[in-house]
Amino acid sequence: MNIEKDKLISKKINCDVDPLIPFGWIVDYNKIIGEEIVWSLRNLKLYHSVRQTGDKVMKGIELLRELKNEKPLNASVLDVVISEGNQHLIFEKLRGKRIFFFGTIYSSPYCNRYVRYMCEQGKKWKWDFLCLDEDLGKYDLAICFS
Repeated sequence: MNIEKDKLISKKINCDVDPLIPFGWIVDYNKIIGEEIVWSLRNLKLYHSVRQTGDKVMKGIELLRELKNEKPLNASVLDVVISEGNQHLIFEKLRGKRIFFFGTIYSSPYCNRYVRYMCEQGKKWKWDFLCLDEDLGKYDLAICFS
């Protein structure tokens, strides 16, 4: 893990834009924490519940409730970071984890509500989604503005 490289990463990202909305989905909630944030280690934090330690798991909806006093990033930020020209912005310390953007909650015909996350697939980062009634474990973290 190259923490020194992570410390050098910094980019302004506009949070006040519509996130990607896949076909058939709708945005239930899109939290705007400011028009613009600076994507850097000093401005962001990873939220991990004590109820996710060891072999414990918790439902996504429970973690969403725990985040009520936090500033989770929305999916607009996810869309910028995982785009083709910006993957160099992803911190080394995120490798091997699923990073959830709880600032945007979607719904679809297949699930009541869900959240998008980014994960590493091979040498690239991709987005995927998780229904809020599914389990989150120790490698599932919410990214928040600090």
